[in-house]
Amino acid sequence: MLSNLTLNWETLNKVLDGKVIQKEECYEIFELSKVAPEQLFKTANILRNNNHKNIVTFSKKTFFNIVNLCRDTCSYCTYKAEPGESKLSLMSINDVKMLSRLAKKYRCTEALFVTGERPEQSFQEARDWLRQEGFSSTAEYLIHASEIALSEGLIPHTNAGNLTKTE
Repeated sequence: MLSNLTLNWETLNKVLDGKVIQKEECYEIFELSKVAPEQLFKTANILRNNNHKNIVTFSKKTFFNIVNLCRDTCSYCTYKAEPGESKLSLMSINDVKMLSRLAKKYRCTEALFVTGERPEQSFQEARDWLRQEGFSSTAEYLIHASEIALSEGLIPHTNAGNLTKTE
């Protein structure tokens, strides 16, 4: 029994014993972790060591900075660019193809597509770029870019902000 290690919280001992805990017990863990987070960290450490030992996994990915214009302005964000800034990125489909091939050459397994959220809603530059590339929305562009990545043997992963079910 793992709980022989005895933590201070009965609920965490239940977790270590592999027992199902109820929603209320999850809330209890959350509240108590504010006061004594070391108990939660200790539990996580025990679970990791028992289930995964010291194995660290990673996915070798390539970062695709598709478009960093964004309709939103979040005070914490350093990703967003404004029109005319030197860090502005409007990646062409041709660049997506070339970077996908290069990623595959260097044995990457994942293509991380990052964009601002619906930049075409706020910026003429984004609408012009999409039209020039043959698309009407950032989501449509991402679908095509994902298909390119898949064709090169990469798994597409998108960080595009909020998307609708249709998108």
